[in-house]
Amino acid sequence: MKLFRRPFAMLARHWVAVTAGIGAVIGFCTCRLWIARQIGETVDALGETESGSNGEQILLRSAMLLVAIIVAEAVLRYFARRWIIDSSRKVEARLRRDLMEHMEFVPYGTLAQY
Repeated sequence: MKLFRRPFAMLARHWVAVTAGIGAVIGFCTCRLWIARQIGETVDALGETESGSNGEQILLRSAMLLVAIIVAEAVLRYFARRWIIDSSRKVEARLRRDLMEHMEFVPYGTLAQY
Protein backbone atom coordinates (compact mmCIF):
# COMPACT_ATOMS: atom_id res chain seq x y z
CA MET A 1 0.00 0.00 0.00
CA LYS A 2 2.99 2.31 0.37
CA LEU A 3 3.19 2.45 -3.42
CA PHE A 4 -0.31 3.92 -3.69
CA ARG A 5 -0.11 6.31 -0.75
CA ARG A 6 0.61 9.39 -2.89
CA PRO A 7 -2.06 8.77 -5.59
CA PHE A 8 -4.67 7.99 -2.93
CA ALA A 9 -3.77 11.19 -1.09
CA MET A 10 -4.21 13.13 -4.32
CA LEU A 11 -7.48 11.36 -5.01
CA ALA A 12 -8.67 12.26 -1.52
CA ARG A 13 -8.59 15.91 -2.57
CA HIS A 14 -11.39 15.09 -5.01
CA TRP A 15 -13.44 13.04 -2.56
CA VAL A 16 -16.71 14.84 -3.32
CA ALA A 17 -16.55 14.06 -7.06
CA VAL A 18 -15.38 10.49 -6.45
CA THR A 19 -18.10 9.86 -3.87
CA ALA A 20 -20.75 11.35 -6.17
CA GLY A 21 -19.41 9.22 -9.03
CA ILE A 22 -19.60 6.06 -6.95
CA GLY A 23 -23.14 7.00 -5.93
CA ALA A 24 -24.04 7.48 -9.60
CA VAL A 25 -22.56 4.06 -10.44
CA ILE A 26 -24.72 2.49 -7.76
CA GLY A 27 -27.69 4.45 -9.14
CA PHE A 28 -27.32 3.31 -12.73
CA CYS A 29 -26.73 -0.28 -11.66
CA THR A 30 -29.95 -0.06 -9.65
CA CYS A 31 -31.73 1.26 -12.74
CA ARG A 32 -30.51 -1.77 -14.73
CA LEU A 33 -31.96 -4.10 -12.11
CA TRP A 34 -35.18 -2.09 -11.97
CA ILE A 35 -35.63 -2.48 -15.74
CA ALA A 36 -35.52 -6.28 -15.48
CA ARG A 37 -37.89 -6.24 -12.53
CA GLN A 38 -40.33 -3.94 -14.32
CA ILE A 39 -40.38 -6.17 -17.40
CA GLY A 40 -41.08 -9.19 -15.20
CA GLU A 41 -43.88 -7.40 -13.36
CA THR A 42 -45.40 -6.33 -16.67
CA VAL A 43 -45.37 -9.86 -18.03
CA ASP A 44 -46.93 -11.13 -14.81
CA ALA A 45 -49.61 -8.43 -14.89
CA LEU A 46 -50.44 -9.22 -18.50
CA GLY A 47 -50.71 -12.91 -17.68
CA GLU A 48 -53.23 -12.19 -14.92
CA THR A 49 -55.51 -9.98 -17.03
CA GLU A 50 -58.36 -11.31 -19.09
CA SER A 51 -58.22 -10.80 -22.83
CA GLY A 52 -59.58 -7.46 -23.94
CA SER A 53 -59.31 -5.84 -20.51
CA ASN A 54 -56.77 -3.24 -19.45
CA GLY A 55 -53.73 -4.90 -21.08
CA GLU A 56 -53.08 -1.87 -23.27
CA GLN A 57 -53.05 0.42 -20.24
CA ILE A 58 -50.61 -1.88 -18.46
CA LEU A 59 -48.30 -1.90 -21.49
CA LEU A 60 -48.49 1.87 -21.93
CA ARG A 61 -47.79 2.55 -18.26
CA SER A 62 -44.93 0.05 -18.26
CA ALA A 63 -43.44 1.49 -21.45
CA MET A 64 -43.49 5.03 -20.06
CA LEU A 65 -41.88 3.87 -16.82
CA LEU A 66 -39.20 1.96 -18.74
CA VAL A 67 -38.39 5.03 -20.84
CA ALA A 68 -38.07 7.12 -17.67
CA ILE A 69 -35.80 4.52 -16.06
CA ILE A 70 -33.62 4.32 -19.18
CA VAL A 71 -33.26 8.12 -19.31
CA ALA A 72 -32.36 8.18 -15.60
CA GLU A 73 -29.80 5.44 -16.18
CA ALA A 74 -28.21 7.35 -19.06
CA VAL A 75 -27.96 10.54 -17.01
CA LEU A 76 -26.47 8.70 -14.03
CA ARG A 77 -24.01 6.84 -16.26
CA TYR A 78 -22.87 10.12 -17.86
CA PHE A 79 -22.27 11.83 -14.53
CA ALA A 80 -20.57 8.78 -13.02
CA ARG A 81 -18.09 8.65 -15.86
CA ARG A 82 -17.62 12.39 -15.89
CA TRP A 83 -16.92 12.74 -12.17
CA ILE A 84 -14.72 9.67 -11.81
CA ILE A 85 -12.72 10.17 -15.03
CA ASP A 86 -12.23 13.90 -14.39
CA SER A 87 -10.89 13.14 -10.92
CA SER A 88 -8.50 10.51 -12.23
CA ARG A 89 -7.25 12.85 -14.96
CA LYS A 90 -6.53 15.56 -12.42
CA VAL A 91 -4.59 13.09 -10.27
CA GLU A 92 -2.70 11.83 -13.32
CA ALA A 93 -1.78 15.38 -14.35
CA ARG A 94 -0.59 16.17 -10.85
CA LEU A 95 1.55 13.02 -10.72
CA ARG A 96 3.05 13.83 -14.11
CA ARG A 97 3.80 17.42 -13.04
CA ASP A 98 5.42 16.21 -9.81
CA LEU A 99 7.54 13.71 -11.75
CA MET A 100 8.74 16.38 -14.18
CA GLU A 101 9.59 18.72 -11.30
CA HIS A 102 11.58 15.94 -9.68
CA MET A 103 13.37 15.10 -12.94
CA GLU A 104 14.56 18.71 -13.25
CA PHE A 105 16.70 18.34 -10.15
CA VAL A 106 18.11 14.87 -10.83
CA PRO A 107 21.73 15.14 -12.06
CA TYR A 108 22.21 14.34 -15.74
CA GLY A 109 24.79 11.65 -14.94
CA THR A 110 22.16 9.70 -13.02
CA LEU A 111 19.73 9.81 -15.95
CA ALA A 112 22.44 8.92 -18.50
CA GLN A 113 23.02 5.58 -16.76
CA TYR A 114 19.62 4.39 -17.88
